[in-house]
Amino acid sequence: MILILILAFPIGDAMAEPSVHIEPDIVAIIESDGNPLAHNVMEGAFGQHQIRQCVIDDYNNFGPGKFAPLVIRDMFDPFISSVVADWYLNKRIPAMLRYFKVEDTVAARLIAYNAGISYARPGVRVPPTTLHYIKKYRMLDMRIE
Repeated sequence: MILILILAFPIGDAMAEPSVHIEPDIVAIIESDGNPLAHNVMEGAFGQHQIRQCVIDDYNNFGPGKFAPLVIRDMFDPFISSVVADWYLNKRIPAMLRYFKVEDTVAARLIAYNAGISYARPGVRVPPTTLHYIKKYRMLDMRIE
């Protein structure tokens, strides 16, 4: 009976089911048309999800990378890129949104991913390219469902 109560009333966010989920495969299509060898020299972004060094640093410091650190070249591996993108989109960004007391929505996560967490805060003008990014994500997400 106690076990049932514990499972019925999970304690803390670690066991809570997220209400928002971003599909890394859709992000890969938007970022690079799914090209695992994509490299944006101007942005310093690598792989199909266009991961930047700051994301790798977060992954290595706050995520599973602290046990097996990654380097930016690892983002050319589609599996590793997907794992990092999923972690960042569905674990790290929500944690940052909570810290800044920003509602966790699909739009807020995509803004943080595409433009940076500071743009996800209320009252900050979101760049037009990021608004277009959100629109593309929603269109692709409807096609998949």
